[in-house]
Amino acid sequence: MLAPSPSQVYRIGTLAVRIPHCPLPGLRGLLRYPMAETEDAVTLEFQMVEQPDWSPTLERGGDRFVKALGAHWCQIDFPARHATIRFRADLDRTGWYFLFRDIFAALCGLSGDVFLHASSVTRDGQAMAFCAFSGGGKSTIAQLLAPETDSISDEINWAFRDEQGQFRLVDQRHYRAPPTAAAPDLPLAAVFVLAQAQTCAVTPIDPASAYPILLAAPFGDDPLLPRRAQAAATLFDSVPVQRLAFNLRPEEVRRAVWGESPGHA
Repeated sequence: MLAPSPSQVYRIGTLAVRIPHCPLPGLRGLLRYPMAETEDAVTLEFQMVEQPDWSPTLERGGDRFVKALGAHWCQIDFPARHATIRFRADLDRTGWYFLFRDIFAALCGLSGDVFLHASSVTRDGQAMAFCAFSGGGKSTIAQLLAPETDSISDEINWAFRDEQGQFRLVDQRHYRAPPTAAAPDLPLAAVFVLAQAQTCAVTPIDPASAYPILLAAPFGDDPLLPRRAQAAATLFDSVPVQRLAFNLRPEEVRRAVWGESPGHA
């Protein structure tokens, strides 16, 4: 299994990420190519402990975000571009899931790219994201579209522009079944904003209605919100963003999603 060497720098999404020490072999599903040392790198620091020295808490706002669960603790220092992760040595499967989820959320937050609260799936080598607030049907949509699709994530998604200007989604299925090597980032074909309804239909959505959902993030007063808002505006102009009204009949959902290519108003 992969064990990054001291102070190794990797690419993840648009970020150069410095990892002084990594006791998490499952992280190999996120690490892209090793890079040369750079002053712009974000530091991801890991500390493994026998017993937790924290209590469950959530602190949002300003330039720092802190989240602690029973088995791990995560702090993001936005100005310093530094994320610290402490975790128990005896994490169970559920603990690993939540730990990797928060690692990915920290990296998304530090990137300033588009952070989508969405269920994302891949089909024919491309990704689609289905965005909604909690309880809005994201996981349901992913289930209704199976088996034609492969689920990427049902919660946290990181969209960024590559060197050619195309939006891509970081393939981060690492915390469900850690792969043996990093998967390539996926072209983002479409984004759907969900609304439960009696019938299924894909319709245009205006930016004012889409942005609150496209910009939803767990950091409270996010200091990178202006940058993320600009990225979301570029996403809206570059990738088809539509409203998907859906019911619970799989054949109707599939017909609505695959039947016509989504487009702007």
